[in-house]
Amino acid sequence: MGKTIGQLGELIQRLVENGVINSNTNLTSQDYTDLVFSARDYILYQRKVGNLTLTNSQVVQVPKEYDIKNGKAILEENFNIQGIDGAVLIDLSGYEMEDMIMPLSPSASHLISNSIFTYYLPNQSFIEFKNLPKNAKKIKLFTIAGSSEDDIVSEDIAFLIIQQVMKIGQLSETSKLDSSADGNNNEDAIKNQIRQLINQPEAIA
Repeated sequence: MGKTIGQLGELIQRLVENGVINSNTNLTSQDYTDLVFSARDYILYQRKVGNLTLTNSQVVQVPKEYDIKNGKAILEENFNIQGIDGAVLIDLSGYEMEDMIMPLSPSASHLISNSIFTYYLPNQSFIEFKNLPKNAKKIKLFTIAGSSEDDIVSEDIAFLIIQQVMKIGQLSETSKLDSSADGNNNEDAIKNQIRQLINQPEAIA
């Protein structure tokens, strides 16, 4: 099924810190959770640009309805439009409409004039429409990228996230070696730095 954003943050923290000395300077679980958000959104963006299937439809969040006023639906703060997996219009009586509604890039909106189809244009903080039916009252959005730590991430996306965040986390954490066994907190780190300078003399300032 997948893991939540928060669970991924905790998992990656444990993976990165395995064998690394604990200190007050280590990244926290919240730090990793923030990185998971960033990695997830970037991966979804890459997939959407590449016209690839977003993810397993089983992990779509509970759909949410947004009022349409003056041709726009206002989104909440931090809503990730890259994760939109589908949309349905709701009429004045609260029923789902059969009108087909498709996403359209805002930059391509000028190409659409008269059409039998309805288009929605996701922007950073709102959605606007082309050829919106008069009786459309709300839009129901299906998304795989909410802004909560409890949001589920599918296994395929989770694996890509782990790969990316581990690279970043290891750059931060593993530069400080575990020297707790020999009682000298600095010796191993100094030796490691000397080794790096010997192998890369051009790096010496």
